[in-house]
Amino acid sequence: MDNEIVLKVKASYTNKLRTGYPLIAKEALMNIEDLQEELINKRNDR
Repeated sequence: MDNEIVLKVKASYTNKLRTGYPLIAKEALMNIEDLQEELINKRNDR
C-alpha cells in the first residue's frame, strides 16, 4: 500500500519533469527514490 502511494507521487513528479518544473521535480524524484529504498528496507526487515 505504501509503495502504491509512492508510485503515484513519483508519476506525478515525472509528469512535472516533462512539463517544465525540471529542478523541483528532479529533486523530488530523488527524494521519492530514497523513500522507496526505505520502504523496501523496512519490508525486508520484517
